Order: sequence, then C-alpha cells, then structure tokens
Amino acid sequence: IQHLQYREGLDNHNCMEWKVSTIVDCELNILPQGELKLENAVVYLKRPIRCWGTLRMERSHLIYCMGQPQDMIVLDRARGCQMRDCRVDGRGEAGGLWATGTRIELTDSVFCNMKKGRAVFNALSPQIHGCTFNYCMDGGVFCTGGTICDCTFVNCRSKRGAGISMNGQNGLIRSCRFVRCMADQRNGAIEKGLGQRV
Repeated sequence: IQHLQYREGLDNHNCMEWKVSTIVDCELNILPQGELKLENAVVYLKRPIRCWGTLRMERSHLIYCMGQPQDMIVLDRARGCQMRDCRVDGRGEAGGLWATGTRIELTDSVFCNMKKGRAVFNALSPQIHGCTFNYCMDGGVFCTGGTICDCTFVNCRSKRGAGISMNGQNGLIRSCRFVRCMADQRNGAIEKGLGQRV
C-alpha cells in the first residue's frame, strides 16, 4: 500500500499509474499535461483529486474517508475522464464527480452513498452507460446534454430531478430504471429540458 502525504501537496504533470492500494492524504493535482491511471486499485481519499489533465480508471474502487465533506473528484475543464467497472463510495459524507466543462465516459460503474453533492455534477455531454446510482442523497446526475442509457437509480433524493437533471437542447435518456427516487419539489426521476429525448 502506498501513502501519499506531502505537506505542500502533489502536482503531477506526467503519466502516473497506480495498480496498488493507495491512501491520498494530501492535495493531488493532475495538471493539464498530466494523466492519472488507476487499474485494479483501491484508493482511500482523505483529500479530493483535482484534475485539469486526464483521469482513467478501470476496475478500481474510490472510498472517501475523513476530512471535510466535498466532492471526491474535481474535474476543471479537464482533457477527459473515463471510468469502467469502478465503484465510487462517498460513505454518506461526500459527492462524487464535479465535472465543470469536462466530457466524461462512465461505463458499468457504481456510485453509492453520496451526500453533500450529486454523484455526477455539471458534466458536459457525458456518456453514461450501464451504471448504478444508489443512495445519492443530493441527486444522481446533473448534466448538459449527453447520453444516459441502461442505468439504474435507486433511493436517490434531491429538490428536483433526483435521478437525472439534464439541461441543454440535445440529450438522450434511454432504458433506465428508477426505484424510490424522490424530489422535494418536483420530478423525482427525471427533470429535463425541452429538447431532451426520453
């Protein structure tokens, strides 16, 4: 197991690859030219991962532990984010992906026990296929356009659009299942713009 603990944080501008269990106990910044690859890894986050570069995850597990409630991964106009067969667990204390201006691809992954933020927030035209969103207490997905197919939303809560809230003029939601998704104001399963196809 590796333990990342740098007082001034860690700035990565190269390709960094993790295939072992890791504790992230400092600010980890993936700079625009940098890349982080996780494969078959279990990562315990005491601080969020901030990414302006590229994040690729496969068969990995992110677990939030201790620290201030916040999003686990912050993508700020990053070059891309891909997750396949992963599990992201907020442990009832954190949100999942904050994806401002970033295109993301999520496949066959699980987002569970999210609080203090949606599982996926502010994504631009995401491609989300075969994912499960379970116990997302501030909502599942908030995005602009994109495609969400063959996903399951269970016990999601929010003020509006507890499962999916989709803005923009182009988007597709198909073959998704919603179980006990409740909103305080309206649209428990889906809140969508006028141009979205459901």
